[in-house]
Amino acid sequence: MTDGKSIFAQAHSFLNIVSDLKVAEITLPVEFLVGVIIECLPKSWNGYKKKLKHDEKQYTLESLLYHLRIEEDSRKREEKFEDLSKANMVEDRGVKWVGRGRAPTGQSRGGPGWIGR
Repeated sequence: MTDGKSIFAQAHSFLNIVSDLKVAEITLPVEFLVGVIIECLPKSWNGYKKKLKHDEKQYTLESLLYHLRIEEDSRKREEKFEDLSKANMVEDRGVKWVGRGRAPTGQSRGGPGWIGR
């Protein structure tokens, strides 16, 4: 599996191959199929792959696909949030004059027209 395509879509294409094998009367154990899907997850999913491998729960194909969809949606949401937080980043450079023209001479910082610290 690759990062470029949806994990859920890639898992479904794998299951299409499995259904073709069933038509040819070749059956594989569900545990084996679940293990193959988990092992084929891309490198960026290594942490989640380890979690699934060490989980004591025995996954069915349906429950694994359900968990993969939730994880994929969560990762997409996190990416969007990271992009938005980078786009809205503002640096504070201290005090600025917001009035028209130059700051009046003799006016102390903190008076009208000054914003910041």
